[in-house]
Amino acid sequence: MILTINDRNPDAHKIHKIADILRNDGVIVYPTDTSYGFACSIFSKKAQQRIFRLKQTDERKFLSLVCYDLSQVAEYAMMSNWAYRFLKSLLPGPYTIVMNATSKVPNYMHNKRKQIGVRMPDHPIARAIVHTLGDPLYSVSVKVAGGETYCDPWQISDDFGHGVDVIVDAGYLEPEVTTILDITDDTFQVLREGKGSLQSIQV
Repeated sequence: MILTINDRNPDAHKIHKIADILRNDGVIVYPTDTSYGFACSIFSKKAQQRIFRLKQTDERKFLSLVCYDLSQVAEYAMMSNWAYRFLKSLLPGPYTIVMNATSKVPNYMHNKRKQIGVRMPDHPIARAIVHTLGDPLYSVSVKVAGGETYCDPWQISDDFGHGVDVIVDAGYLEPEVTTILDITDDTFQVLREGKGSLQSIQV
């Protein structure tokens, strides 16, 4: 099912419908500030496995949790005062922040080092979905392992529509990658340069 949503003023009824799907082991495709992504509730192992099958890989080591605000981040990632100030200066935005997971993150949702990538996309639809759901999303870009990133929701429907419950159509998105920063030891290390400007970083 393709659901068209205005990305400037997301329809609350449609957002609640998507949240209900996620609460029932659903898998969605949704827009972020860098690309379209597959997503599910972090508390649905069944939905996560569905995404792995769609991606034809186990993306556990690249896990991203999409959160609504810093208070929610602090529930699922170790948050020092330094980390709080650092994140506040960058988010929402096109960054993935590698942090140490708290015990609230299900064991099947983080890598062996118990680290997660935290995302807070600067996109009204993404933020509305996470806020309405009340829990973070597990999220990964829509592409087959080693392949191109999809930018057209109708093409996504043709190739992956059989495996997801809803595709949010927010129009054509020119795909980009996030800037990945590791702050697990209260300093930052750039793991990948992407859309997020390094000039915005404040220490």
